Amino acid sequence: GLIRGLEKLGCAVVPGQANYLLFRLPGVSDLKERLLQKGILIRSCANYHGLGADWYRVCVRTGEENRRLLAAM
Repeated sequence: GLIRGLEKLGCAVVPGQANYLLFRLPGVSDLKERLLQKGILIRSCANYHGLGADWYRVCVRTGEENRRLLAAM
């Protein structure tokens, strides 16, 4: 699934109950911009209190869309 895929890419995923995943990709502060160039929109959480520029939020989507996200990363 999406959580395991993100973890395999080196992300620290915070468990949640909604259809969003909060994760950190240590040292990568431009993931939002990189993915946007590939037509994928994710949320930067750099402005969230207590989080840094390498924190992001993604929506859990269809299997195909989740695979596309992981492949782009």
